Amino acid sequence: MTSIGDEYYFAFRPDVEEIPILQADDKARAMKYRYHDLSVGGAPLRFANGFRAEFLAQGMKENITDILHDAPFCLINADLHAELQQFPTRGLNLYPAVYIDNQNQYHENYWFTNFYQSQDIIDWDGSEFDVVEGETPEDNEYLFDRIRLAEDKLGAIPEPERMLLHIKTLGYIIFHQHIVDFVERQGLSGINFLKVHEFEDGDQYV
Repeated sequence: MTSIGDEYYFAFRPDVEEIPILQADDKARAMKYRYHDLSVGGAPLRFANGFRAEFLAQGMKENITDILHDAPFCLINADLHAELQQFPTRGLNLYPAVYIDNQNQYHENYWFTNFYQSQDIIDWDGSEFDVVEGETPEDNEYLFDRIRLAEDKLGAIPEPERMLLHIKTLGYIIFHQHIVDFVERQGLSGINFLKVHEFEDGDQYV
């Protein structure tokens, strides 16, 4: 029998050297673009290749994919943006963004997954993990061998509001099966999915 937790996937950047890893510019960082509600609007966030110098030194051409990663968040293209706009996803704004490539060309029609709320949906009893203690409990680091999602907490969130969720403590974003199916049906590039309940740390690098 399937469970609600079986409907969810982690999303990772493919292990492809030519895909850029994003770096926000000074204006975006000044806006505190991570974990703060950007729904008031303003200029698009601007990102570049965090390894631009290395790419240019090696003469390596960027693979600018439909989805680009600023882990754990990402830029999504117009197709995925239009699909997600149908859902009132909890704690998420889709904020305009631009990718500036190594030749200073602007790639518009991206949106940043601006999560300003995290959801406490880990099943701590069903998960397996070690704790690296910090100076305070809030600084503790959790190293998961097995992750289970709390069925009751997920079920308490209406399905249209949980197409994407940002998990408190763990920090990852999870994607609902509906969105995974859409991405795969459209053949969108730049993202790999791993089912949460089958995930073991290290799988993202395979």
